[in-house]
Amino acid sequence: WAYTLLFALWANLHGGFLFGILFLGAFAFGKLASHFLGKDKVPLASAVGVLVPLGAAVLGTLVNPRGPLRYVEIASLLGDSSIINQINEFASPDFHAAAGRVLLLMLLTAMVALCTRPLMPWAWISVLLMATAQALFAVRNIPLFALSVFPLALVHLARTMPWIGERSVTEEPDALGNPIAFVRSRGLGFFPLALVVVAVVCAIQGGRLGSATLLPNSFSAGSFPIEAVYRAKAEGLDGRLFSVLGWGGYVIYAWPDQKPFLDGLLYSGELLGTQATIEDVDPNWDVQLDRIGVDLVLVPSPGRLSYALNAHSDWRLWHCDAVSTLFTRATSTAAQAGPPPPINAACPLGGG
Repeated sequence: WAYTLLFALWANLHGGFLFGILFLGAFAFGKLASHFLGKDKVPLASAVGVLVPLGAAVLGTLVNPRGPLRYVEIASLLGDSSIINQINEFASPDFHAAAGRVLLLMLLTAMVALCTRPLMPWAWISVLLMATAQALFAVRNIPLFALSVFPLALVHLARTMPWIGERSVTEEPDALGNPIAFVRSRGLGFFPLALVVVAVVCAIQGGRLGSATLLPNSFSAGSFPIEAVYRAKAEGLDGRLFSVLGWGGYVIYAWPDQKPFLDGLLYSGELLGTQATIEDVDPNWDVQLDRIGVDLVLVPSPGRLSYALNAHSDWRLWHCDAVSTLFTRATSTAAQAGPPPPINAACPLGGG
């Protein structure tokens, strides 16, 4: 029941619950493989028994407003290359970047663990291969790999190297199937416990530990249109909004009354195609803006779209600072309500 409840919660919070289903599925596959192929065969009842939490987890994920259709929606998203190719978090890792180098280090460590004797349990190997494939497919899966799978490689290395602990793994056959017991037997449990305590204290203090900020819990004014949204809300600006995809989450959080064209939570290949045409100022970009019926455009400044809108007679510059620019359609109610607020001196467009 714990699996059912936890996966019901996960499925209602984020589509990444699919990784958890794949994790349990890979573990179950490895258990069955160890029964049929392993040197020390796992009893069939034990191997089949791991299918129970998998089934319970799948059952839990169905408890969401969309029901089984949630799986169809995720499959259609992942199967649509026009969507995958335009969203950064679905890009494959760049091993020249910092995150890619961290993943490379973890992968090399996992390879060493796979080559260490005695062999890693089949269930662990299956999970490790699944998570590796996911991390190489999309950068969004790297943290999941680091949190849920990479520790298995570290535990296996620790227990197969006698100099790390008091006894070798051959003297502790039970430790193979119980990594938590192994960690406790080595007195290593203090380290994860200490990390949990530090994380909880940091969370209670809003991402700070003493005077040091370990994890900022607010939006950066240098990356998000904080000033533009604040002033637009204060002035009661209304109308359907077009904004860049990277700001979609912030807009629906900070400006919940707004009606964005694309909110970053529900989209299709066709919607993303329209979004890209407008953002990139491709031919007929202004026709697309007319077609989708937006009255407000919130874009980075400077940028191609902000310069194009500033030179277009159908749009009026309403707000501009060093980060974002907000335009209103010249015929909209907002544009006719009076002069816009003074333009910030940091605006790269000047007064329009």
